[in-house]
Amino acid sequence: MGMAMYADGSNVQIFDYNSRQVRLMAQNTEQLLETGPERAMLSGQDWKNLSTVAYTGMDDTDAFKSISTNEIVSYLMMDWMKRYASIFGVLARVEGQPVEQVETEVRAFQHQINEKVGYLRYLWGVHTDQILALQTALEQVRWNGPVVKEFRGVESLQGYPEHYLCTDALFPHVVDSDEGSCDLLFDTHHISITTLRVSIHEELALAIKKELAGYR
Repeated sequence: MGMAMYADGSNVQIFDYNSRQVRLMAQNTEQLLETGPERAMLSGQDWKNLSTVAYTGMDDTDAFKSISTNEIVSYLMMDWMKRYASIFGVLARVEGQPVEQVETEVRAFQHQINEKVGYLRYLWGVHTDQILALQTALEQVRWNGPVVKEFRGVESLQGYPEHYLCTDALFPHVVDSDEGSCDLLFDTHHISITTLRVSIHEELALAIKKELAGYR
């Protein structure tokens, strides 16, 4: 696993490498908590600390340590590690993309995911007049990847394969039944997919596959 680089070509120190991921975790946590009543599980000081971490990462050690002890925040940060850390790691340390670019790519992807989690919870509430708990909503998401896939370039006369790091997040639909009940359904007619596709160098495909295996 190589050294992460900034856009100017200099090396990223391990503290900043980790701090950038913590910043993404905190931003992800803020977005998810805003989708439902779980935000009430944080005190005013908790929200202040979370906002600080979302902006500065681990620069404010006290804020980071304090908010990490909150049960729902700890759960969401661990969930982030499970879903996004491998993507961040292979793109920054194996593919060699500038860490600023990787941070932007992961932030955009997680924001799309969180918008759909919020919409799913909203629809469930509209259909049932009940709250779909945040943890339950997150457990509904089916993840494919991250994996390395090959696609044939349509503009390539030779048809050489192009390699991508791919992750799919599949969401169910809230569907009313004929009996008047409501359910979350996964099938060809009731599914929504959010996709990440990041082009990678062909010569690094095997190394990325090996690195991904280490996260499992």
